[in-house]
Amino acid sequence: SKSTFSPQSIKLDSATSGSGDFLKAFEDGCIGHKVGETFKIKIDAKDAYYTGTSGTTVSATGLTMNSIQSMTLSEFNKLFGQSLTSVPAGPINVSYNGINAVATGNAGLVQVSYTMAVDDEFTFYDSVSGKVVLKVTAVAGNTVTYDLVITGYKNIEGSTAYSTAVQEIQMISFQFFNETRNIVGYDGTQIVYNNATVTNAAISDMDLYFVVTIVSKS
Repeated sequence: SKSTFSPQSIKLDSATSGSGDFLKAFEDGCIGHKVGETFKIKIDAKDAYYTGTSGTTVSATGLTMNSIQSMTLSEFNKLFGQSLTSVPAGPINVSYNGINAVATGNAGLVQVSYTMAVDDEFTFYDSVSGKVVLKVTAVAGNTVTYDLVITGYKNIEGSTAYSTAVQEIQMISFQFFNETRNIVGYDGTQIVYNNATVTNAAISDMDLYFVVTIVSKS
């Protein structure tokens, strides 16, 4: 809690300054404190998120998606900021991240048809952690080919994402259509990402707060 610092209790066997085993801001925050001392550490969001729990490696270019997607009414309302109580009886115009779409009801689901053209660019995330832009490179029927252009990101030097050769970066957590993705590695060519759950969606916009007690020191 930002105001009360009511923590869950977590015991760390050790945290060594400069080791990289923990967040650098956490390690630095412990310097100068004595055994038996209890203190608070706040870590700004921009220094807080580096990785996730599992990863998928893909190329940053030549990715494909179907421009027609089906989803539940709840997913549709959340994604497009709607408050419908039933699937639409007829087509309605909606927009997501600047991408125009038409939604219709289909077998109890909402079918969304996105409209994208070659050279279209749509910004999915733009914050202190980096910027993610979807750039359309080809459209053939319902298949859209696109690149993810990532800029302004922060490398975690000397570290790789999930033991791959892809450089680990400060985590970029963003909504990508109907799923939240955490980009945790990028080398200009490949991306390592994991799909966030509801409980950790968009957590990269949150500061971290700790109450720390030093129990021993060496």
